[in-house]
Amino acid sequence: MRSVFYCLVGLSLVSLIGIPCSIQAAKYEVPADFTTIQAAIDSATHGDEIVVATGTYIETLFVRGKNIHLRSTAPLSERTVRYTIIDGRYDGPLIPSPERSCVKFSGTETEECVVEGFTFTGARSSTGGGLDGGGAHATVRNCRFISLSGLGRKSDYPSGGAINDLDGLIEDNFFFENFSEDGGAVSHCDGTIRGNHFEQNMATGVGGYKVYYEGKGGALYNCDGRIIDNDFVSNECLRSGNPIGGGGAMYGCDGWIAGNRLESNTAPSGGALLACHGAIIGNRFENNQALEREGGAVSNSQGPIVDNEFIGNIANSGGALHNCSGLISGNHFFGNECFLSVTIGALGAANVSYARGGALEGCVGL
Repeated sequence: MRSVFYCLVGLSLVSLIGIPCSIQAAKYEVPADFTTIQAAIDSATHGDEIVVATGTYIETLFVRGKNIHLRSTAPLSERTVRYTIIDGRYDGPLIPSPERSCVKFSGTETEECVVEGFTFTGARSSTGGGLDGGGAHATVRNCRFISLSGLGRKSDYPSGGAINDLDGLIEDNFFFENFSEDGGAVSHCDGTIRGNHFEQNMATGVGGYKVYYEGKGGALYNCDGRIIDNDFVSNECLRSGNPIGGGGAMYGCDGWIAGNRLESNTAPSGGALLACHGAIIGNRFENNQALEREGGAVSNSQGPIVDNEFIGNIANSGGALHNCSGLISGNHFFGNECFLSVTIGALGAANVSYARGGALEGCVGL
């Protein structure tokens, strides 16, 4: 129930006006108060809280610019989060197209809009299978994003299997087996990305009805905010043709990349990072692979690379680093390798590629 209290203030001997002195936010429960989450959102206003009980809700949610707090009953409980599911496979009248996100923001939501404690799954949209941010600054935390697809034709450049274009805080979430042409999990998100776990997400690249190109950013693509204290494990870029892609964990992320663990990520080039030009500080790169070309851990970086660990990374050229032009200082390199790649030519001859720089190759920083 919403309570509004009015303070009567005398303005003259003949007139009084009511001035609101406090407003108490409403709390709505689903399904106790509303049978659907969307019905609760439609009734809510800024500052209201919507608490969703465990269960599976087959809906597409429209936040409509409201700074609300949308959460499960216990966002810090792994079991509650796992079993409070928003499944985007909705076949109702609101969105006749099969391409849709689990949640769509209008873009005007601020950091006071919070979504936490859900599992998002089942949706497919070229503008973010899980969350279509529209440039909103909403906060998303303690959620699971599972098997979401950023493929489709609503956008000329599909990206962000789980989240696209959300510029608020993305914190303490779990991303697993999401995929898109670029940015298997997250794309075009310029807020802080902190404390998340990214595993087995995939940038598929493009084939079929478009010109072939390789996927870019198995987990993250073009995210320019701070990327700190995350785990990136076994994310992947597929090879689809022309060699312009890569970055098994990240591609084109130009913000501060610090304190992350990047392990067993693979790509044609830049096993973990490709074309990330911000500061790369205090990360651990282990067992990443550039399967066809350069930079087992990092390739084509212009920012400082400081106080990182590079262990057991592999590439054709530059087992750890390739073509990095910024300051390289205080790093630990151990067991990085470059290898010879053998391919079969048109006439059956074996062509052996070059192999240079077990740790670094083409790096001109001081």
